[in-house]
Amino acid sequence: MKTENRFTPETIDECFSIPLYQRLFEWEEPQITGLLNDLEKSYDKEKPYYIGMLTATKDKDLVDGQQRFTVMMLMGIVFKNYWDEWKKFIKFNDNPRLRFKARPDDEAYLTSLINCKSNAIVNQKMKKGIECIQEWIAKFTDDTKKGFCQYVYNNLCFFISYLPDNYDGKALNKYFERMNTAGRNLENHEILKIRCLQALDSADKENATKIWNAVSQMDTDVCNINGNKNLKIITEGLKPSYSETENIQTIKQIIQLDKQPDKKEISSSHSNKILTFSEFLLLVLYIIVSKENENTLISDFNDANKLLTTFEKYTKDLDWKYFFKLLLKYRLLLDYFVISKPDKNQDYYELECGEDGNTYKKELIQYQAMLYADGQNPIWWTAEYFKKIEYLKDNPNDIHACNQLLKILKDIDNVKHKTLPKIENLNYSNHNLNYWLRLLDYYLWEENEEKDETDKTTDKAISNFKFRRGGMSKEHLHPQNQINEEPWKEGIDSFGNMFLISQSFNSSQSDDPVRVKFARIKEQYDENNIESIKLYMAYKECDDSKSKWTIEIMRKHEENMYKKLENIYHNK
Repeated sequence: MKTENRFTPETIDECFSIPLYQRLFEWEEPQITGLLNDLEKSYDKEKPYYIGMLTATKDKDLVDGQQRFTVMMLMGIVFKNYWDEWKKFIKFNDNPRLRFKARPDDEAYLTSLINCKSNAIVNQKMKKGIECIQEWIAKFTDDTKKGFCQYVYNNLCFFISYLPDNYDGKALNKYFERMNTAGRNLENHEILKIRCLQALDSADKENATKIWNAVSQMDTDVCNINGNKNLKIITEGLKPSYSETENIQTIKQIIQLDKQPDKKEISSSHSNKILTFSEFLLLVLYIIVSKENENTLISDFNDANKLLTTFEKYTKDLDWKYFFKLLLKYRLLLDYFVISKPDKNQDYYELECGEDGNTYKKELIQYQAMLYADGQNPIWWTAEYFKKIEYLKDNPNDIHACNQLLKILKDIDNVKHKTLPKIENLNYSNHNLNYWLRLLDYYLWEENEEKDETDKTTDKAISNFKFRRGGMSKEHLHPQNQINEEPWKEGIDSFGNMFLISQSFNSSQSDDPVRVKFARIKEQYDENNIESIKLYMAYKECDDSKSKWTIEIMRKHEENMYKKLENIYHNK
């Protein structure tokens, strides 16, 4: 590399182009809101935020980092409305900061956004990106919007690394093929891969490389696992006690290493796993370290941005051959025993484990979806889940039983949330209220599922309920703007008046009267798409008084719902 420099939107003094061979802009709401949420956390701590390395040619073509730089442009287009200095970022010397070679439509659309003009042709991904940023920042006050946009302008840090001047077209294409991947932490796990392989003898590097390449494909399963035969391979086949020959044979049997290409790069920015590859690497390391030292803090392994420093801290005495075997083993467990994220064409999660007709499979899926919906890094429960699964390996029937896996998950969750708060403390101010609302929704759903299918009281709207990750917020049914009005003055923030719904639903109805909110709930019911079972129950409890949500009805609802939670904890 020729030079390497640190920049922010305030200090960058170059314009860049996206070459023709680069893929189109692909970031969607999860990636954009994830970045914004991370920036908000850094804003609260008043520290710089590093978005990673951008790589460019001497002609200022972005070889790696176009997704991140395009998002910076979209943020600038929105943020200039709150911090005027962003105009200096999105345009430099009166030219757009970012151009698209051989893509005149995309360039024209981005330029129209910069100049606040309409354009006949719209790039839908960019348009949705702008809308996502606008919706995200709308939740703040005007002063906070200004302060946050100023912070990002001054503190969003990135490095630019320039390729050597003598890079010809062939070398550039080869470099691009290696670097054209997604994710802000890509550079970290690419570097980590080199470090991990350097720790091995030459004879072990080939299989280790193929394992790494296989498990890094987070957009697809490593292999197609069918039945207890392959399940036994997963649970018993990668033991430290096995001979080297037996372990190599097991690895080949699982992922058919002989058919793996020598240099297989990550194929897609899309991951259908609930962990990113960097998070998965940290999960495997945590399991290894915590088995040796039970006092190991899982919080040390939560930050994928600290991938390299965490590995450096905890791998001084690591058996790297064993690490690569467990890398494969736990990736198979991830594929087989953990839900996958829905994509655009799915409305739910998938889970491969469980025999046909296992009535606990949908409960297992739903409970994992409930845990995943909290927005935290799932490592806190997946790590313990995998360790518990390993203890079942002596009985393949147990490990294949979804009711056993469900019990494991509930036990893990119960350890973290040991005590149910008193009803008077379970209110709007409770920092953990969202968890209790989700947990209640799960058990209301489970109670409904336990009814006989012929039972006329079984509610299809509840049966079709899906947990949603991201964008869910606690909302008042009786409007919060009436907090000082009697008789709601003492009850408006109570557990009975609180519900968990999407931000879009929340923002559209925040100060609307109850009858309008109930009308929207009725629409959700008609479409079999309710967002909160608790809210739906409140709607039903009002009977024919749909325009009324009295303090008396609220208190009765609160008592009924709290008893549900009490019964859960009584039966633990």
